[in-house]
Amino acid sequence: MLYSNLKLLLFVCLFIVFNLQAQNCNNYIKGRVFDDGTSLPLSFVNILIQESLIGTTSDKDGFFILDNLCQGEIHLIISHIGCDPKKILIDLKKDTILRIPMPHTLLGTIVVEGEQQTILTFNQLFIE
Repeated sequence: MLYSNLKLLLFVCLFIVFNLQAQNCNNYIKGRVFDDGTSLPLSFVNILIQESLIGTTSDKDGFFILDNLCQGEIHLIISHIGCDPKKILIDLKKDTILRIPMPHTLLGTIVVEGEQQTILTFNQLFIE
């Protein structure tokens, strides 16, 4: 009786392990990132998967691809200089294609203040 219970337990454990390993991790997310105001592509946009810290960067035409992804919920964090970061939740069940608009953040007025300093020459310091 004990022997058959151990066999059943071993079978259940192996079944669970093989099911976890058989998860479909051949999916991809690809897409294009563009300026929301001008519709021009944005290059060098960072696209990061929050759960795994795996990411990529868009190319000069705004295209990117993240491949070998497993099915399930994925939080993408998209960031670009001059834009507010964007977070997108995807329930990945199959290959996915995205179009991601990024609105630019407008900066307020910038005031640069300074003082001019007098630079003395060698003659002014030691001869005069």
